[in-house]
Amino acid sequence: MTSQQNHLIKTALKINKTALFNSSAAVQPIDIKLSQGLDLIYHDYAFKNYNNAINFSKNILRIDFSFKGSISFIKNNQKHIFLEPGFLKISKSSTDHNIYSTDNGHYQGVTIIIDQDKISSNFQYLIAKNNLLKNLVDDYDLDNGHAILKSEYIDQMFHDIKSVEVPNQLQYYCLKIAELLLYLDSKTAHSASLSPEYFFIENTQKIYAIHQYLRNNLNKKNHFKIIS
Repeated sequence: MTSQQNHLIKTALKINKTALFNSSAAVQPIDIKLSQGLDLIYHDYAFKNYNNAINFSKNILRIDFSFKGSISFIKNNQKHIFLEPGFLKISKSSTDHNIYSTDNGHYQGVTIIIDQDKISSNFQYLIAKNNLLKNLVDDYDLDNGHAILKSEYIDQMFHDIKSVEVPNQLQYYCLKIAELLLYLDSKTAHSASLSPEYFFIENTQKIYAIHQYLRNNLNKKNHFKIIS
């Protein structure tokens, strides 16, 4: 891990942080409490499988972004992609009993947790729209699923969250998250939303196979074949 990637860890070491799971758990995410109803959770650990229940309050809005590592889960005896590096996932969360796994044994990313019933008036003032969170739930149809987005703006946003250091780090995170929410409420963000079929595990594995084949055979002539 480079020094640019350590500002989230530095912040966590300076404040009252919360380990979300007990010391015997397979993963140890760190919860940075930003304000009432707003948490920034940092993930950086190695694990192969995780199958303990993850509990959330009823009216939680959850935003996940992966810096490194792909996460899959098993649901109804089928394997699905949960998150890929460089992608944002927004969802409403409840108790989660899925079995998770990593493709390469390591995951680094962040989760933003917004409790819509407890969010502070100060943060509400930053986003300047009383119904913005409800708009996100409705516009992305989060009551019936989740949304996946990919854009240069999102990449830069989370790069800044990870790498920029300022005197008041917690206030900076609050401002960046408010900026992110305003962006997600825009037409530009909606145009960056991907079809749910994008993360079908079969499609993703085929893309990986093609990508790896091309890398291995880039300098060879007349050796390309169809991968099916």
